[in-house]
Amino acid sequence: MKSILSPKQRIDALKKKKATKKKVNRGNTARFVAMPDEIKIIKVGKKDSADPTTEAYQEEQTFERAIDDTELSNEILSETFDFLYNSAVINTEYDVPYLAGMSTDGKTVYIDRHFPKYSMQGSRKINNYKYVTGHERIERGLEDSIPGIKYQRAHQLTLQNEHCAVTADDFDWNQYDAFCNQYIKFSWHEQLTNLPPDLDIKPYLDENDQAVLMQIQKAQKEKSKDMLGSPMIVSGD
Repeated sequence: MKSILSPKQRIDALKKKKATKKKVNRGNTARFVAMPDEIKIIKVGKKDSADPTTEAYQEEQTFERAIDDTELSNEILSETFDFLYNSAVINTEYDVPYLAGMSTDGKTVYIDRHFPKYSMQGSRKINNYKYVTGHERIERGLEDSIPGIKYQRAHQLTLQNEHCAVTADDFDWNQYDAFCNQYIKFSWHEQLTNLPPDLDIKPYLDENDQAVLMQIQKAQKEKSKDMLGSPMIVSGD
C-alpha cells in the first residue's frame, strides 16, 4: 500500500530532493525539463470588491504547497481562472449576444444581465462568472496577441480551457454547458434591446452576424446622440 505523507513531510522531502532532469515525451519528440528543488509559495487572496481600481487581491492567507508546475495541475488551472475572475472589471447591466463579450478597449467583461452568477450542481454551488470571465479574457488575449486569428479558432482554444477549468473544480461540464446555453441570445432574440455601447464586434464580424452588428451600431449611435445632447457644464465663481 502506498504510504501517505503529511503536507509537512511532502514539503520536507521535496526540499531535500536535488534538481533532477526528467524526460518528457511529446509525440515523436522528447525534451528534458529541470525539476525544481524548491517549494513554490502560492499566495491566495480575496478580491477587494469595494474598489475595483485597487489591487485585485488582499493577502489574507499565505501557505506552502508542493506543486510541480511542469505537470498538468488542476489546482494551478483553477487558481488561474480565479485570478482572471477576481482581477476583472465585470459589467452585468446589458443584453450581450452569445452570453458574454469584451469592451473594445479590452478592459471590461460584459456578461448578459439575465445570466445567473451562481447555479447548483447537486448540493454544490458553482460560480458561473468565474469560467465565463476566464473564457472571455483568454479569448481576447489570443485575438490581441496572434495577428489574423479568427474568432472561431480563438473561441475553440478558449472553450477547451474553460472545459478543463470546470472539470478541474469537479463540476460536470455537460450540466454547466447546458445551463449556459439556456441564456445564450442570438441575433433574433427579442430581448436584445439594451446592448453595451462599446461592445467588441470582432466575434460578430467573424460570424457574419449582420443582425447583431446592426443592433450594436444602433446602440453606438444612440450613445453618441446622448453625449452630444448632454448639457454643457460651465464653472463659475
